[in-house]
Amino acid sequence: MKKNEEELKNLLNEISLKYYEKIVKYVNKKVFSSEEAEDLAQDIMYQIIESVKREYEENREIKKMDHFVMVIAKNRWVDYVRKDKRLRNAVFHEKINKSTGITREIIIQLRHHVAQLNYKHREAMIMRYIEKIPLKQIAEKLNTTEGYAKQLLHDGRDMLRKKIKENPEDYEYNYRPDYLRMTLSGEGPDNPDILRINESLTKQHICIVCYKEPCTIDKIGKITGLPKVVIEYDLEWLVEKSFIKQKKNLYSTNFLVIDSNTKVHILNVYAKYKNLLLDRIVEELKLYENEIRNIKFLGSDMPYEKLLWFLIYSFTDYASKKICGDKTDINYDLQLRADGGHYIPIGFKKVKPSVQLDSVFTEKYPKLYNWESDGTYLYQDGENYLKWLGLKKSVRHVSNKVAFNYFIPDVMLYKNILLKAVKPNFDIDNLTKSERLILSQIIHKKWLSISDKENKITPNFCVFNPEQRTQTLDLFDEIYEKMRPIYDDFYEELKKVIKKLLPPQLHQYRNYYIYMSFLISHVFTIGCAYYDGKIYKPKDDTELSRMTLSITVSDRQKINENKNFVLLYRSSDV
Repeated sequence: MKKNEEELKNLLNEISLKYYEKIVKYVNKKVFSSEEAEDLAQDIMYQIIESVKREYEENREIKKMDHFVMVIAKNRWVDYVRKDKRLRNAVFHEKINKSTGITREIIIQLRHHVAQLNYKHREAMIMRYIEKIPLKQIAEKLNTTEGYAKQLLHDGRDMLRKKIKENPEDYEYNYRPDYLRMTLSGEGPDNPDILRINESLTKQHICIVCYKEPCTIDKIGKITGLPKVVIEYDLEWLVEKSFIKQKKNLYSTNFLVIDSNTKVHILNVYAKYKNLLLDRIVEELKLYENEIRNIKFLGSDMPYEKLLWFLIYSFTDYASKKICGDKTDINYDLQLRADGGHYIPIGFKKVKPSVQLDSVFTEKYPKLYNWESDGTYLYQDGENYLKWLGLKKSVRHVSNKVAFNYFIPDVMLYKNILLKAVKPNFDIDNLTKSERLILSQIIHKKWLSISDKENKITPNFCVFNPEQRTQTLDLFDEIYEKMRPIYDDFYEELKKVIKKLLPPQLHQYRNYYIYMSFLISHVFTIGCAYYDGKIYKPKDDTELSRMTLSITVSDRQKINENKNFVLLYRSSDV
């Protein structure tokens, strides 16, 4: 019986609601651009709707709607592949083993054809034969059984055998797109442009391809397997936002990209100077214990092994700025970006290290490689000065397929309340409801303590007035001058390494990159001292996070009365 128009309309709406998300998921497994997946999914849904309408107009019943829909989706996908054989997937990147007798031509063909396998066949082949992952883990990653994973490998090999005689263009395809996690050094706006790169795999891939040497748009397309029409849109945006620099028909990445090998190269310089520099910093600060305590800033009477956390961080930061300021003309007033921020964008690319880490770290400090910082944070308003290093002993593992969110450290959210709380005559009753909520979070983290009897706030970190801060910096300058020859040699070593690491188009960032490499000295100095047992070992990352916090306030004249200074620590396990 023929259905009326209203019934047909309801049915089509029901089909759209039921199958659209499934179609999107289906095509997302086959393309790496969310924009393209959306377009392809809409095209498939249009074909499905038209086919359903045609069946009803001819009064033919669709018995198995699921099967009907998937047949149309697969057929439309096949049509898409025929129109563009270079899919946005990637292929083998392994080196040719000459002893196998396999020629370069065959390797090129294998790379090309692996890129054109469907998602599960392609991933199974890469994981088994490139990444050497056991069959059981492959099945887990693909959310299937070992038997089906084995069948995928068998079918994948069979597909490659049938196509091996074809002769695609000789080019170095990527068997998977590379992922780039963007962050920044400087002051970013609430919604920085780096988020758009984190959300787009196409933009990330273009930036990586153009990093080591300038590329034409045709070369970008050949390496990534992306159609020119897709590249043009993202490339235009990247140029407009100054992430890519254009010179005639050549495009080059205009920001630093740091990978695991970069980190290992820098770490190896630190390993070389571990005894001469890192250990010496801690020794000198210990020699100056009496002079530092005599400044009598709030917190100066805490156990010295705890105070050393703040002192190491503050001294290494001071020394880094001093040596780099003496050697180069670094402009600390960072460039204005298109999004209104003042910062230098930095990309982090995840790769398996091919450079050997020095035995100093692999044998004695194997866990130090995983230490990280949530970012040095500095806030200054006149003589009010807040300084913090958010150290953590373990790296957050973020899935490559999930967009990296713009990270805002707690101290940025808390700074206004912290600056109020350390001033004389601070009164909780004067805070707004939202400010009291933030204050409760700070107290929960034990950054501040509160006396129930006196309703009094006590900081659990170091607090200075401007004079005390100046006295501390004067002591740091004495230590720095004693160590100046070592810092000179260390600077030259870093300079050589960074000169080799940076591509030519990023020459203007060389001095800033040297400065950044110096700044991480506080992580390694603190880390080595931690494992050597020279400084206090916090019970967890929450306690650790406040060990490097300090505030200088202009209107706190008498902060040398430490009677009310109390250190409270959480008892949770590491």
